[in-house]
Amino acid sequence: MPVTASRLFDFFAERTTGSFERHEIASATFGDLRRSLRFMIVALTEGGDWEAKEVADRLRLVISKWLTVPVRFDDAVLRVLMEMGEPPAIAARWGRDIGSHFDDACRAANDLMTRPSPSPVREALSRRIRTLCAEGRVFRIFCPTQSREHFDSLSGEFGIAELAGDTFIHSVANYRETEPFDSLLMVGPLRSRGWGSAPDAILTAPRFDTLIQVVWSGCSDEPGFGYDPVASPAQDASGQSENSPADRSNRGLDLRWEVRETRSRDGSVSRYGDIPDVNDLDVFTRLAQPLDVQRATLVQVDDAHGILYPPHSRVLSLDSGPQPIGYRLPGETLREGMYLILPIVDDVRLAGLQAEEGRFSRLWKERLNAEFRRDPASLANRLQEAGLLLRQLPPRIEHWCRAPSTVIHAPQQMRHFEILIRVLGLDFDANQNARRPRAAWWQVAWDEIRRARGEAIQIGFQDQQIVDEQLLAVVRTLDAEIQSHLGREAFQISIPPSQPLSGLIRFYRVRAIEEGFQVPRNELKMLCELSRIDQWRA
Repeated sequence: MPVTASRLFDFFAERTTGSFERHEIASATFGDLRRSLRFMIVALTEGGDWEAKEVADRLRLVISKWLTVPVRFDDAVLRVLMEMGEPPAIAARWGRDIGSHFDDACRAANDLMTRPSPSPVREALSRRIRTLCAEGRVFRIFCPTQSREHFDSLSGEFGIAELAGDTFIHSVANYRETEPFDSLLMVGPLRSRGWGSAPDAILTAPRFDTLIQVVWSGCSDEPGFGYDPVASPAQDASGQSENSPADRSNRGLDLRWEVRETRSRDGSVSRYGDIPDVNDLDVFTRLAQPLDVQRATLVQVDDAHGILYPPHSRVLSLDSGPQPIGYRLPGETLREGMYLILPIVDDVRLAGLQAEEGRFSRLWKERLNAEFRRDPASLANRLQEAGLLLRQLPPRIEHWCRAPSTVIHAPQQMRHFEILIRVLGLDFDANQNARRPRAAWWQVAWDEIRRARGEAIQIGFQDQQIVDEQLLAVVRTLDAEIQSHLGREAFQISIPPSQPLSGLIRFYRVRAIEEGFQVPRNELKMLCELSRIDQWRA
């Protein structure tokens, strides 16, 4: 239940100041790693080579996560670096400068992994949590849903009490429903979108006394974060407007933040000398984005999957109330706890071959598993010769061999899947001519993958969402069956034969809603693994 307005007004009326504790931590070794990776990421991104861009995106993903989440220093960076190849080949492929920074990055990553003490950010965060617990203060942690495991892991490593579920705030909706508390903890700079994103409300309408921020050196807050357009910015003694959101008054609530900053440094020594760290997240944001990307909002539907929607999407959904089924906007009228309704209409080319869901995926996965177990190197070579040019192909093939879960694990692009099926030699048997659809075997199997991903299959519906008024009427006829499934995290119902459409209607309980993504247009509106979605954080 949301907190009542009177409760909030009473809370705001009692406070004229808020405390902002900013703990900035520097590590010379981590700084060296950041510097080397930043050079590589910028150079590879601007090179225009698809292979280089793919490597840059993976490196950017890892370092962005390390800057905004209390992760352990593990081998994530080294894994990406090792996939680039041996040092001589790297220098020959991308130049001597990248080869040199590659060597420095490997050295720094190894040093971080083998250091006797843990990440100083994890240490500082755990120390602050222990203090809050000892003082009996009620605290909350703001972080994305998928980052919670890294905060939970602090309990085992640092001996703090296990963190309860209501300790975490994952979205604006969570924040609105949270009773006022004492302290809010965050890792990373204050940003309105992308990695480390947080709602402006934590500064414009704080429901707590103290904001505690643990951040790596150089990661400054986003200028203008928390700015109240109704109130004029505070000015410093020279009459100039201040850039730091932590130093800005929110005149609407007559609240001023009292800032206390502490800086610490570990004992490591930089190979580059005493050079200040820069804001890597800003650098990554400024890198040129492809022209075919679209701003998007993530709707997470389980622990590992979500769907990305462009702005102002009207999403068919289910909630309790006088009008439970209807169109809603993610993050506004579609909220956590509701059900996302994902209608999947049959492709008319399949001629009834979709009766057994997953039938085609079982066939091609069995063949793929057999080929991969027999000779993975030979299979990878045949696929590359046929035109499937992806880096680190064997691990990708192994991923495609996995049994279906919420989605069918398969190549992301249709042309890559066509090559895979042709190399595997799968086609309709001559005896199947009577039931053979007006499509190739790989096309039928690909449509099955699209269905599993929740991608709308619309033959004759040009550029139109499948969630239209006709489908809404169909869903409303299923109310009794829908009610019998409520309470589950996910379920699906077949559209009755009496209806003008055929196919499935899937229902997923919304786990979280998050903004701040720049997504290729062909990745929108379908189920996707969260590990893949992370790369598109703006």
